[in-house]
Amino acid sequence: RISDIAYYAFAGPLGWPERAKIREALQASSQYIRPALRGEAVLTFGGPVHEWRRGDIDAVVSVGPLECMPNKIAEAQFFHAAEQEKLLSLTLSVNGDPIALEVLDSFAFEVHARFAKKPVQANALSRPVAGHSHAYAESPRMPEPACACCAPNAAEDH
Repeated sequence: RISDIAYYAFAGPLGWPERAKIREALQASSQYIRPALRGEAVLTFGGPVHEWRRGDIDAVVSVGPLECMPNKIAEAQFFHAAEQEKLLSLTLSVNGDPIALEVLDSFAFEVHARFAKKPVQANALSRPVAGHSHAYAESPRMPEPACACCAPNAAEDH
């Protein structure tokens, strides 16, 4: 319940789409993970794959505890999804130590470069989330980025 409240509090203003349902995550993961395997790995992997296929996300960052088996299973399957469906992913196994910022920067740049090549969707920021306030639907587009690395032609400049 808290997770849903937090998600939908941000979903409207940020233009986030509706989250994948469990059934949709299971369906999306079924070609990669055997149906007999149940639990976190299937949902960790299947949700983003479903959202990728739907065109809602550009990449996945999966964060889990160091040596977490469900996260390792999802990471292995994200590798296959990258090969078969071109889904970019980054898996971070954390143990309390700082995360290498170079890894995040490199991944963010790769996603940004791919995103820059995507056709622009005029209504991407005003897509309503089912069953939630549409007050944000008429909000203006986000302002253009101020820094050089986030500018629309940044991928070409680097």
